[in-house]
Amino acid sequence: MSATLMVGYLGYQAVTSLMNAVLSAGLVGEPGTLLVTECRSGSGRRSLRACTGVFTYASTGDRVMVKAFSWAESSAVYPAQINAGGDRASLRGVLGVAASLPFFWFLLALCSGGLWIWYLDELVGRVAGRVCLVAAAGFLVGLFAVAAS
Repeated sequence: MSATLMVGYLGYQAVTSLMNAVLSAGLVGEPGTLLVTECRSGSGRRSLRACTGVFTYASTGDRVMVKAFSWAESSAVYPAQINAGGDRASLRGVLGVAASLPFFWFLLALCSGGLWIWYLDELVGRVAGRVCLVAAAGFLVGLFAVAAS
């Protein structure tokens, strides 16, 4: 039961990560700017940071309250892209795409690393090992992108 929940959670996070990357790349949604108004951390051991802000559409100048990326700084203005639902904004550009993908790369490294160990001496293992190394590098690039923004 717990393994099924973990796989479901990892799958959900990987899909969410990819959706944020597509939004940051500008393939969906509309461009504008995001003024982060508030960031709060919950109480407790596993508290998550949640940020909100005001998104201003580039085309019309209309303003909307949205959820912002959790690593944003309060009172900062970012180039952003808003999703079609108009409730979530993501950092626009290459930095936003890189910052969206660490979890995806981590999951890819985890899966390919497991294959690498399982098929250590076979072709599948060698290919999986290379994929694991590329995924680990992508994970580190994403973490540095989050730290740099």
